[in-house]
Parts: sequence; C-alpha cells; structure tokens
Amino acid sequence: MKLKAALLICLSISLQAYAQDWNYYTPIQSKGLIPSDFTEAYTNKYEREREHIGDDVKGKDLERQNNFHLRSEYFVDELLMSGDVIFGDTISDYCNRILDHLLKDDPGLRHKLRIYVVKSPDVNAYATGNGIIFINLGLVAQVENEAQLAYVIAHEVIHYKNEHVLNQYIEEEKIRDGEDLYRKSNRTEKMNALSTYSKSQELEADADGFRLFFKNSGYTHRAPVYVMDVLQYSYLPFDEIPFDSTFLSTEGMKIPSSYLLKNTAPITAEADYDDSQSSHPNIKTRKLEILKRLNPKDTGSAFLISKSTFDYCQRLSRYEISRLYLNAGRYGQVIYNTFLLKEEYGTDRYQQLTIAKALNAAAVYRNDGTLYKMMLDWKDVEGESQQVFHIFDEFKGEDLNTLAVAYTYQAYKEYPNDEAFKKLFEKAFYELVFENDLKPGDYVSAAEDSTTINKLSSLLDSINMPSGGKRSSKISNINRKKKAQETMELAEEDYYKAAFVPYWNDSLFMATFEETVDQYNQSSYRERKGYSYTKRRKKYDPNYSLGVDSILIVSPDYVKLDERQKDGIKYLTTDEKLEEYKDELEKIAADINLNTQILDYKNISKDDVDKFNDLSLMKNWIDERLMHENVKALVSDFDNIEPLRKKYGTKYISYTGNLSLRVKENNVVPKLIYSTILFPLLPFTIASLVTPEYQSFNYFFLFDISNGNALLAEYNYYQTSDSKDYLHSILYNHLIQVKAK
Repeated sequence: MKLKAALLICLSISLQAYAQDWNYYTPIQSKGLIPSDFTEAYTNKYEREREHIGDDVKGKDLERQNNFHLRSEYFVDELLMSGDVIFGDTISDYCNRILDHLLKDDPGLRHKLRIYVVKSPDVNAYATGNGIIFINLGLVAQVENEAQLAYVIAHEVIHYKNEHVLNQYIEEEKIRDGEDLYRKSNRTEKMNALSTYSKSQELEADADGFRLFFKNSGYTHRAPVYVMDVLQYSYLPFDEIPFDSTFLSTEGMKIPSSYLLKNTAPITAEADYDDSQSSHPNIKTRKLEILKRLNPKDTGSAFLISKSTFDYCQRLSRYEISRLYLNAGRYGQVIYNTFLLKEEYGTDRYQQLTIAKALNAAAVYRNDGTLYKMMLDWKDVEGESQQVFHIFDEFKGEDLNTLAVAYTYQAYKEYPNDEAFKKLFEKAFYELVFENDLKPGDYVSAAEDSTTINKLSSLLDSINMPSGGKRSSKISNINRKKKAQETMELAEEDYYKAAFVPYWNDSLFMATFEETVDQYNQSSYRERKGYSYTKRRKKYDPNYSLGVDSILIVSPDYVKLDERQKDGIKYLTTDEKLEEYKDELEKIAADINLNTQILDYKNISKDDVDKFNDLSLMKNWIDERLMHENVKALVSDFDNIEPLRKKYGTKYISYTGNLSLRVKENNVVPKLIYSTILFPLLPFTIASLVTPEYQSFNYFFLFDISNGNALLAEYNYYQTSDSKDYLHSILYNHLIQVKAK
C-alpha cells in the first residue's frame, strides 16, 4: 500500500509539472536533453546502420541493403528536422512507459527502441528500421483506452523486430526488377504482389505483437479487436455529435435555419472493403485473425500505467489538433474539432481564440475568392461534421466577415486585456471595411433604421381614428404582408445586418468601426486592394534595400537531384552541400556586417531544448506563411511567435534553400546518328553529350513576424551547376538587399 501511494504521489507531481492552463493552452513542446537522433549528422547515422549489414550479404542484396539505409536514414532525418516531432513531453513519456511494460521481459530489445510523438491529426503509428516508433497525436486523440494504444505499440515493435521495413524495401526492388518468381509478371501482377507482401507483414505484426508482447501483459484482450473499430472510422473526427449552430452564434447574429442540412450524410466505412490494392488487410480480416488468439475468459485491464495520465494526454492531443488544423488551413475541421472540445471539456478561452482565428482566416480567403481551396466540398464529407462545411458553403462574404467581427468582439469583451483578441478584432474590421466596403450605414443600428417607421405607424394605428374613419382591409393586408416579407428577408438574406445591434452603443466597438472607415476613405484604390508591393523589379535593385541589421535564418534547405539515379536524390552529396550552403551564408553575412543567427537542429547543443522548441515553432510558422502565399491571412501562431522577437532581438526571420538537378541526357543515339550524317556537327554533338546539363533553383524569403509581411521573396532559376561561385553571387545579392540602406 505504501508503494502504491508513493507511485500515485510521483504521478501527481509529474502531471503537475506538465499541467496545462487550458484557457491559455500553449503548443506541446519537447522537454529534457535532446536525443542524438535529432542532432547527429545524417552521414554518421547512415554509416552506423551500414556497419550492421552482415558479412554474408553479397551482390544485389548488399547493394539493396546499403541503398535502404542510405534512403531510410535520410527521410527519417527529414522528419526529425521537420519541426513536427517532439520528445520528452507528457505524451512521449507516457507511450515510452507503456513500451517499458510491454518489453519488461526483453530489456535488450527495449534498449534499441524509443518513441517520439508526431504533431499530426492523422490516426497512425509507424516504426523505422533504426528503432524509432512514431506515434501521431491523431492516434492518441481517438483510441478509447491505454490498452488499445499498447496494442498498437506492440504491433509496431514487431515491424522493427522482424525487420519489416528493410524486407519490404528489398522485396519491392525484386518485384520491380522482375527477379525470381516475378520474372514473367506484368505490371498488374507486380502491383498485386506488392500489396500481398505488405498485407502479410501487417498480419504478422498483428499476430506476433499479440502473442509475444500483449497476450500476457495484463491488458484486456478486447483492446486489439476494438482498436480495429477505431481504425475503421479514423477518417472521422474524434467524436460524432450533431453540430449545434449556436456554437457560432453571437448575441446579435444567429445562423439561419435555411443554412442547415436536415440530415447529414451517413457513415459509409465498411470493415469488409476490397483490399486487393491496399498495403493493409481490411478490418474484417484483421479482426478475425485476432479473434482466433483471444482468451475468452479475459480478465485484463484497460489501464495499467494510469487512466488519469491517459485522459490528460488525450485532451492534450485533441487541443493540439485544433491548432494543427489551423496551421494547415483546414478551417472546417478546426470548427468541428473545437466544437467537440467544448462538448467534452466545457468552454474556455483557447477554444474561443481558435474559433476567432478560424473565422478570421476563412473570411480573408473568402474575400480573396479562394476559400474553396481551404474547405472540403460539403458533399464529400460524411457524418455530423458535414453540417459545418455546408454552413460555410452557404455563407456569403458579408455573412462571414460580419460573423468574424461579431464573434471576435464578443470574446474580446470577455477578455478585454487580451492582445490576441484585439489583433483579430482589428483585422476582422479591416477585412469587413476594406474588402467588403461595408460601413455603419449598412447595418441596423439598434433597430432604428428598420423599425422607426414601423413604430411610428403602430403609434398612429393605436390612436383612435376620427369618427367613421378606418383603414381599408386592402391597406391593412398589404402592410401586414410587407412587414412579414421584410422580416423574412432580414432573417434569410440580410440577417447579418442586425449583428451589431448589441454593440451600437459600445464606444470601443463604434470607435474601431469608424476609425477603420476613416482609414478606408483616406486610402488610395491601390492601397485598398493591397497593391503596395506589386511593382516589378530586378533581381538586385539598389533602390529596394531594407536596411535590416539582424536576421534569423531558419533551417536552410538543400537538395541535390540526379535523374540518372534510381531514387533521384544524391543523399550524401545533399548533406555535404547543405553544410557548405550554411557556411556560405555565415561568411557573406559576416563580410557585409549583417548580424545573422542560423537556427538549425544540427547546431543546437543537447541541453538547449528551449532553442529546439523555438526552432520548431518558427518552422511551423514559416510553413503556414508559405501556404498563405499572397493571401493576407494572419499566421495562426502569431501570438505564440511574438515572444521570440524579444528573445532573439529581431523580428525578421529568413527561410532559404537550393535545389540542383543533374538532367538525364535523352535521345543520345538519334543525336549521334544525325550528327554523323552531318559530319561537321559531330564535334559539337559529342561536346554537348559529355557536358553535364544542370537545372537549379534558389529561393530566399524574409518575413516580418510582427505582421507576417514578406519583405523579400526571391526565386532564382539558373541552367548551370550549383558551383560555389554562382551560389555566392546569388546569396550575396539576397543578403546585401537585406542589409543595405
């Protein structure tokens, strides 16, 4: 009993250390020392894996295993450097504790494995050849208990233990090359063979994961069966609840009933689907195989580590998924997922802020005419979330922009000192006025504009008419019908016009509205339409200099491609060229006295986890900013990125990279034949064939994180190799425009 009490106290202390303030939810961050997986050079990891190839592996098998490690380590490294992988957090620690329990009798295997969490809403988990198991937040958000999560982890352990990733790669190469049994196979037969082989590995992972690690773990045997139901419906949100349109309503604005579907589309997922071309067996097959191995007298538990920790991790995952949907511009999913949060956990500030961000961004895209790119077609959506997509399809520009203002201001009133709501409120009003040309006169002001005449008419009607005088039935009937028609029209077509009635006497609301209108009236047509930065200029224009003294360069990229190679990517050369690229950036910056910090995972010390988290946040910010392109939506993490301005002493961040392609020479024989006929051309033809042809692309962005503006967006396409001198000239032009005044 004392031991159990001590464990509970430790668990309580652990949760308190990680505890979130749900009102002021912050993105999930890594904690502790940075694992070497993130900081070690790709080439070192590749060399270490290559050393594990057995001496008995020869010929093509040796070549294929070497290529597997070359390729696998590169793409795993890319994922680790993406900003989407976290370690040492509550969820990662919890998953690793489950793994400890499953492998308590196999410490050797446990030592080779580690679990990291991926910030992705997709319901998935996957193992790599080097012993990393990645668990997506989407999986944690949807499993029903710890036992189901444990079974998925056991499944992934088998993928590693039985070398499924390596074997799958080698088998794919044999099938594609038509070796052994596949020598006479046509394309369809090869595709079927790939599918069959992959499905056999999945069934093996199901069976061995249960037999070796799950069966005697103490977890309920129902979990492997029930988790298959979770996977079957994994394309749906974490719950299936009818959407209440009042979730988007404000004090003065309600969603018209005509915008709502009477019935949402039914769920169509089946367990016994056609899996002939799939990499996984269908759910029915997997269930039947698992059922053969279950103990009918199962007495296991759904929770062995901690139910409270599971509940906490699941809530974290679900909250983070709303943020991830915002980052990805999936605004319909943001609305419904956040609605589910409210239904499950009650209303809080984070939910209101998330909805305000989603409405704001959706309004901007609607004004740009491109909201359809960010929202699923409601006809393609199943289940209760379809209601959200249908509502947005019904929204006109005036509806959506007005709702963005009203909803944001209603939340701002609740949190009057909140800078995030203030920024969204001002942005929403800007879009309303500048992009929709809506002014106070376009709205019903405290019901004056639409009801004053009706009130006066009603007053006259209430006074006794002179003797013998009365209104004709014709006039009375016409007036009654007109009033009914006006009411209907306001409710259905112009219902948004009454949205600001509750705020008409609100000094802050009206002052902001009028100030925005004044800005609009004083602006030029070009400024109203956002044409300020469309002037064409040369790649280096001395008249376009920014005078910036300090910048942060975030994770430069470099890729070397070669069409002559099977995979296309020159993995080792890419790694070498990336280091040269970073060195060149630092050298040029020093030469022109531009204070430059390059934030990169490979140059962060293992104990500087704060910098690791800063870099991940910046990468997420940049990814979303690039997604917006020329659409002037706020980057949704604007409030989370703001503290980094003071921390690093600059508001300017840069993202740059280079791609170089060695082009494969085509039509070599026809060219030689033609030049042989026309003999004088032969020397020139031979020269062109032996001279490599390159195509390269360089990009450089400079952003102001205080407002999301792109101060530089340079693209350079050049038909030459990525020589050091050429890159030097391009990078010098970029950086001198940043520095020069």
